[in-house]
Amino acid sequence: MVKDNNHLMLIAGYDIAELDLLSSSIIVLNNELASAQRELLKANRKLQQNEIKLTKLTMTDPLTNIANRRYFDDTYNKEYLRAKRYANKGEGFCLALADIDNFKQVNDLYGHDSGDAVIQHFAQIMSESIRLTDFVARVGGEEFMLILPKTDLEGAQILLNRVRSRFKQSRYKGVEQVITASFGLTEFTPNISAEELLKNVDIALYKAKGSGRDKIVIN
Repeated sequence: MVKDNNHLMLIAGYDIAELDLLSSSIIVLNNELASAQRELLKANRKLQQNEIKLTKLTMTDPLTNIANRRYFDDTYNKEYLRAKRYANKGEGFCLALADIDNFKQVNDLYGHDSGDAVIQHFAQIMSESIRLTDFVARVGGEEFMLILPKTDLEGAQILLNRVRSRFKQSRYKGVEQVITASFGLTEFTPNISAEELLKNVDIALYKAKGSGRDKIVIN
């Protein structure tokens, strides 16, 4: 019986040792799993950050660091639908198209570096002049679009005149001539399509350019 008991005790001791080893192995595996999960979480966060950066790159004009044409199209469509939905509450918006006057001449006379500096400064002036709810995008070489939500024509004119005046007063290294900008302006109405609104603001700018430049024309 004693031997049997001893034998049993040896078996019990052996089993406890096995359990200790198994427990240690599980702890090691759990630690490795936790470490792998942390690395996976870090990798996922980095992937999300890269996706955000990539999205920003596809929506941002590299020269001015403001929105590009693609971003404008997306924002404009959303704003138009919003204004259409709440038209009975009078929550419309104004749309403006800005163009730097005689810009080709600036490039030809003073070089593309000077031209780029002018574009960058114009974008900066508009970015600093608008509200957080407003939107500005570079949609062409020297053309910019502004979306001004919940703004009437009078308020939009005040803003654009402020931009126009400040831009006209700006001076650039190596550039002797005064550089101005023209603006077309139109206002959302419930009975007009998104395409017609864009056409109206384009016509307004055309009239501003054709009647002496350095002015705001409403259509």
